[in-house]
Amino acid sequence: MPKIIKRIVLLLIVLFTVSCAYYNGLHNAKKLFAEAEEMELDSKGRVSRDAKSKYNKVIKKCGTILEFYNESKYVDDAIYLMAMSFYRKGGNLTKAIEQCDKIIDYFPESEFYVDAVILKAQVLRDKRKPDESYTLLEEMMLNPKYSDGKSKVLLKIAEFYTGDENYSRARYYLNTIITDYRKSLEAKKASYFLGLNYMAEENYAEAITAIKQYLKLDNDREEENDANYNLAYCYFKTGDYRNALKRVDDLIDDEYRKAQKNDAKVLKGQILLADSGVEEGIELLNELIEGNQKGSASAKANYILGDYYLTNTDSLKLSIKLFNAVKKADSNSEYVEQAIAKSSVASQIQLFKDSDEELQPKELVDEQFKLAEYYLDIMALPDSAIAVYNDIIDNKMQFAIKKDTLLLKQDSLSIAVDSLTNINDNMSSEIDSLRFLVENTNTLADSTITSDSLRTEDPNGQRMLMLEAEQDSLVQLLDSKRSQLQSITAKIENLSKVIKQFDTEYIPFASFVKIMIYNDNLQDSLQVKRETSFLLDNFPDSKYAFAISQSLNGQEMKLITPEEELSKLRYKELTRHMLTEADTTITLLETNMQDLQDSEKIKAQMALAYLYLTAKKDTVSARTYFDSLATNINLVQEQQEWVEKFYKNGDFLFNQVEEIHDDVEDNIEEDNSNDIEVEDPASDINKDEDNDKLEDDDTGDKAEDKINDAIKIQQSIPK
Repeated sequence: MPKIIKRIVLLLIVLFTVSCAYYNGLHNAKKLFAEAEEMELDSKGRVSRDAKSKYNKVIKKCGTILEFYNESKYVDDAIYLMAMSFYRKGGNLTKAIEQCDKIIDYFPESEFYVDAVILKAQVLRDKRKPDESYTLLEEMMLNPKYSDGKSKVLLKIAEFYTGDENYSRARYYLNTIITDYRKSLEAKKASYFLGLNYMAEENYAEAITAIKQYLKLDNDREEENDANYNLAYCYFKTGDYRNALKRVDDLIDDEYRKAQKNDAKVLKGQILLADSGVEEGIELLNELIEGNQKGSASAKANYILGDYYLTNTDSLKLSIKLFNAVKKADSNSEYVEQAIAKSSVASQIQLFKDSDEELQPKELVDEQFKLAEYYLDIMALPDSAIAVYNDIIDNKMQFAIKKDTLLLKQDSLSIAVDSLTNINDNMSSEIDSLRFLVENTNTLADSTITSDSLRTEDPNGQRMLMLEAEQDSLVQLLDSKRSQLQSITAKIENLSKVIKQFDTEYIPFASFVKIMIYNDNLQDSLQVKRETSFLLDNFPDSKYAFAISQSLNGQEMKLITPEEELSKLRYKELTRHMLTEADTTITLLETNMQDLQDSEKIKAQMALAYLYLTAKKDTVSARTYFDSLATNINLVQEQQEWVEKFYKNGDFLFNQVEEIHDDVEDNIEEDNSNDIEVEDPASDINKDEDNDKLEDDDTGDKAEDKINDAIKIQQSIPK
């Protein structure tokens, strides 16, 4: 064989070997990725450790492929698989974006180009950058070069809009896929998602139509069973229990997957409880719980039964037991949070029933407010919340009647105590007189006679002994009456304070919340008007009336009285140059302190303490204000902590301006804490954009270097 032929054969063998090695590496990476995808989440609902390990192995294998086979046409396969692995394992979303960008920037012809754009959009959304996510997909949708992948992009956009509860917009894209790309895989998915979209919108009638249309397509057994489950659920939600039961019974007979079969049984239990088969439904759900102590179906069955007993019976303790069993059955269940909340509601109602007569007036009102809040926020029962708020308002009259009754008892006891006191005093005087007569008599002065025998034989002594015995009983009765009088007097004082709070806080607040419920939850404009008139007519000076007036005038509502608003503005003006003109500010604050409301007085004292300590270096004057603040029980926790940073147990801790300047701005300058509309706490998440890097490791860094090398080589290869 000529040498040239041998060389060619040898080269072909080498190329074949390299190709096989490359193929096996990529094949193994894909196999590992698929295995990781199949693994269940851990007990906390996160990617399991074993799954993360597999994803890391995928990343390493892809890195090896990129290092040793960087001239292969399949480099983009490895980069995309690496991007997916970074995303799936979590902990470093930024690296997932970086890999997507590698494909977008350097592999525009890649079959994974559209997938990389979609993945990047998903990651951006997960990083709470929805605008960037939508923009990326919309630009991709309009790019004619990638028209073959347009249906994928449309499906992802529809998914995003559904997640944002913009259901009609999502349906526009789903219907576009179904109409314009009817032969694509996405068209089939869109048909199914259309039904889910209507379900998310709670438009179950339309969902039924959409799911029925989907069931006409060629689906595998699992897909068809999943759709039938959703169809049965939609029938249940529309009140068509006959069709719901028929569908779910057929599903139970056909379903071979244990988890899905149990879900179907739970749904059947729900349907029976809602229809006329309560006993059968309870029995079915209890059997499911007993046969499956752990798992999502058991958790859901416990929740449904607990909710039934809470809503339809007086078996509150049983409902609490069932709610508490939800988390034990499945700590990742979607019903855990609701179960905890409703368990609190049931406990609250039980406490209210058990302790109604024992609770102090203020405690009773506080418990009623809690109960109303539970009804509104957890149970989503605005009418029940309104009923409780009405009870709170009516309590003023009940407490007033109770106070009048106690006042009558107080008068009666006062008269009794005065009368018994007079009797006791007279009895004491008579006993003293008799004692004097007995002890000083001359007729029975014989020293051989004892004093005891003297008392028993002398009529005066006998009467004295009788009166002493009677007085002992009288004193016991008098002490009892005084104790009763003291107890009733304390109750009257307590009731008086609570009744006063009804006019200053309880009734205005209850009325204000009722207005919000009628307006936001019940959309009852007539009741809104009536309740608003009641609040403005009866409590015009309350902060709640002021807030409603602001709303009626098209202004932003603030829970603050006009006096408090004026005090805040006044304080702001007095301290306008606090950090630059200390002497002027001190004079203004000390001169106008008494014109401020309590909350601003506290801030003024804090400002004066600060200025005397730092600007004036006058610890004597500063101590006066710090002492006042240290003993003021009305300071909030942040203000107490502020004081204790400089002054504790009568001693100054430090007096450096630069150490406390930031705290001064936070605690004694003007705030907007009374605004009713507050910023969404979730907005703080973006403060640390790279918070998802906590689980990063050197696997990604090494792979990154290999990707960059592979890209450079790919760019050098002639096209």
